[in-house]
Amino acid sequence: GDGGSLFMWKSFFKNKIEIIGIDLNPEAKKLEKFGFKIAIGDQADPNFWKSFYKKYGKIDVLLDDGGHKNIQQINTVHNSLNHINNEGLIVVEDTHSSYLKEFKNPSKFSFINYANKVIELINRRSSMINKNLNDYSKKIYSVSFFESITVFAINESKCFKSSLVR
Repeated sequence: GDGGSLFMWKSFFKNKIEIIGIDLNPEAKKLEKFGFKIAIGDQADPNFWKSFYKKYGKIDVLLDDGGHKNIQQINTVHNSLNHINNEGLIVVEDTHSSYLKEFKNPSKFSFINYANKVIELINRRSSMINKNLNDYSKKIYSVSFFESITVFAINESKCFKSSLVR
């Protein structure tokens, strides 16, 4: 939109960070004059995320304040997981959409159900249960839920390794 959340984060962090905004609308590029980097693309498109991370590399925090559709929120997390630095976060806002009919919810394909599956994966890290760890169980240290916000804490070193669990 008008970049309101970009300016809020810039103010919060007192210009000590690089902020990259993502928008579908090419008009958002006008916000670059305020010191933001702006990528134009569709968060539901895995190819967008490939080109985004090829250009910008790994990041510390991803804040999804974008689309509210299941496919948008899920693709953002799934395609970003391997591109978040250790000690980083993936924060997804507006997760209340997992309960709204206008987003074809509630459904088994909602973002909240996806997040609950991630919880199951990280709780099955024990070598007594699952010897085949995937990116979710290798990278996501914890999942926190708040009102309309889900946070994935990324830290491979804090995740159990199947060889360490007896």
